[in-house]
Amino acid sequence: MQISKSAATDVQHQTAKNFHLALEQNNPSLLLEIVKNHHVDSMDKDGLTLLHRSVLAERIEFVQQLISLGANVTLASRDGWSPLHLAAFTGNNEILVFLLKSSSGTSENI
Repeated sequence: MQISKSAATDVQHQTAKNFHLALEQNNPSLLLEIVKNHHVDSMDKDGLTLLHRSVLAERIEFVQQLISLGANVTLASRDGWSPLHLAAFTGNNEILVFLLKSSSGTSENI
């Protein structure tokens, strides 16, 4: 069975809406519900994953939750930016260090 393009767009829109709601409420636990119906590494219409968006929003709790749910730390956006690149770009050292440790397989907490 093939999903129509409009149905896929509706899923992307609902995912984005739910993600923004989670950000507004500062509730990373809502990510569990989002990921149930949406692959954690799926890209939105802008070519960004939930992890990319969380890094850009500078929300360490969301970054940590997404990585615990299996988000790919090294996955590049449509424009070639990885979450590591974005963390360096925003200057958020806490997220940058966490991503570096996550990508190297270091399991110690920050």
